[in-house]
Amino acid sequence: MGRWGRSLVASVYLAGATTVACAGAAPPSDDENISLPTRQAATDDGGKSSEPPTPPPPPPAPSCHDGTKNGDETDVDCGGTCRACTIGLACSVAADCSSNECTSGKCCAKTTTTSSTGNVSGQKQICCAAGATLTGVKDCGHGNNHSAAALSSTCALAKEGSGNNGSACAEITCVADVCSAAGDAGADGG
Repeated sequence: MGRWGRSLVASVYLAGATTVACAGAAPPSDDENISLPTRQAATDDGGKSSEPPTPPPPPPAPSCHDGTKNGDETDVDCGGTCRACTIGLACSVAADCSSNECTSGKCCAKTTTTSSTGNVSGQKQICCAAGATLTGVKDCGHGNNHSAAALSSTCALAKEGSGNNGSACAEITCVADVCSAAGDAGADGG
């Protein structure tokens, strides 16, 4: 059997083309070579560049004005190192809140109320509502012998002395013991 015998199949790569000889067939002449397409190496950019693709830019750094809760913020653009949060927004510590009160993870305010005995002859006691603590007493009496003083952590007494020629009066300020997330920090009680 000659060079191109029946049992011989050979592939020869010549100058980027493939020449195929089949068993039992005569070898092709140089002008009968069969060309098969060559495969191009696969790349992400269709073979146009051998450089790796450029990664996307990093996300912007968190800021206190980006409309997103990020960084050390406790709520959107407040708390942490940002401005203080208003009542009802999330907090971790009192400093996260404009009211400087954080209860159960929400900024809140302790309701403040003011009440008065009005003008009285003699003496009259006035107390904060249940669940509130007395934080201030003001003498609002008239004349030359009257007084107003705290009796306890919740009550005060307006007292008129002899020869007052006026009236006694006590005005008290009370702060709720419990914080309210819907608090009304400036409520004026009656």
